[in-house]
Amino acid sequence: MSTSTHYQNTQGLCSGAPQDWLRGAPLGEADFLNIVQDLHRKYGDVVRIASNEVSFSTSAAWDDIYSNRGGSPAFRKSEVWHSPTRGFPASVLFTIEPKEHSRMRRAMGPGFTERAVLEQELIVQHYADLFVQRLRERISAASDKATTVNIVEWFNFLLFDITGDEEVQYHE
Repeated sequence: MSTSTHYQNTQGLCSGAPQDWLRGAPLGEADFLNIVQDLHRKYGDVVRIASNEVSFSTSAAWDDIYSNRGGSPAFRKSEVWHSPTRGFPASVLFTIEPKEHSRMRRAMGPGFTERAVLEQELIVQHYADLFVQRLRERISAASDKATTVNIVEWFNFLLFDITGDEEVQYHE
């Protein structure tokens, strides 16, 4: 069933509701995501979460919504989810205007060709191996063989090592 067919049959929190109480509630992001996940469990793959917003929980919906394959343009990105963060430069992930997004993608494209990615494979593999080695060392050094690490922080270290490597060529 296509996304547009799903949309016509939406149920959920705000079907016909005049206000968007979920968006206005003083919730943390995790609370909001948990509530939406619960709504999907109750109502299915497509849930209306506001008077003008629908949430989809299937991967097929991602292609239907964000892809411009098949001759039809992609839907415009939501300003709620994709607006740039104040104080940060525009990025391809958070650019709502389709022409600007396309310009950014074209500029980045050469760095993601199969040839360009394969040229970086040994560098990425080196830092991935080092990443795993350092995590193992951290666990071995723990007195009770149990330790806690902030894995987000560690993945940031890995990303910094890879992108900071002098051998990595991002453009020619």
